[in-house]
Amino acid sequence: TAVLLFMTRLDPATPQYSELRRCSSEDQEAALFSNRAAECDLRYVSVSLEPANFTGALQIIPSHTVVRRCGGQCWGPGHSCHPTKTRMLSVDALVITSSYGEGEQNTLCTSFNIREHTECECGCTVRASDCNFRQTYRPDICECVCNNWHLRNSCVQA
Repeated sequence: TAVLLFMTRLDPATPQYSELRRCSSEDQEAALFSNRAAECDLRYVSVSLEPANFTGALQIIPSHTVVRRCGGQCWGPGHSCHPTKTRMLSVDALVITSSYGEGEQNTLCTSFNIREHTECECGCTVRASDCNFRQTYRPDICECVCNNWHLRNSCVQA
């Protein structure tokens, strides 16, 4: 019994669904309009300030900053939330370096340029630039389609 309880215990981080049933018009309206907070919009996200560009960097202070980025759901198949406008932000930071393994440490000042999104929209995830020379972009279905279906394998792999 203990094993069975362990196996059926729900992980609160994993969404679970109840039984499948026919949707009434009220069910459909509730599903479509109840979760507006998840729609494509600007959200604050934490961005790491990586010390990779600094030889001998031990620490960056602050190690993270918060910027707005596009995120959320889009209703159309093949659509995702994309930025339509961005701006660059300058974030001042301290870089702690060491010339020798455990030797003297230095504190240097720098600025990180971080891209922040300012406007978002839902759009096709696949873009015309993703298509190869054997494909045509179809914005109505957000896909690259093969020009010659008889050569589909080489079209997809090109």
